[in-house]
Amino acid sequence: HSGFSSSSSSCSAGEAVATLVGHSGWVYDCCFSPDAQLVLSCSEDQSLRVWSVGERLCLRRLVFSSRIRRCCWSSDGHTIVSEGNDGEIVLWPGAVEDGLHTQKKLS
Repeated sequence: HSGFSSSSSSCSAGEAVATLVGHSGWVYDCCFSPDAQLVLSCSEDQSLRVWSVGERLCLRRLVFSSRIRRCCWSSDGHTIVSEGNDGEIVLWPGAVEDGLHTQKKLS
């Protein structure tokens, strides 16, 4: 699945304003950070990606052990939460600020 991407569109004009290319599989979910400066996306390629809205570049790639179906930011924007295809919910604290690639599974 080469060349899969996420697109954002202008609400007022209804036209795409950017295409973020990088995932190698279907993109299942995406959302803006609380400050709207970043976009978080997740994919069947077992990765989360953090994108800069202004630069339209991938800043971080976080890899998990299964497809990632859902993702979101904490309200303070410092932690990412994801749900894998295996049903596990994972916290990614500090993933944006310092590039930590560690996972904390919730039991």
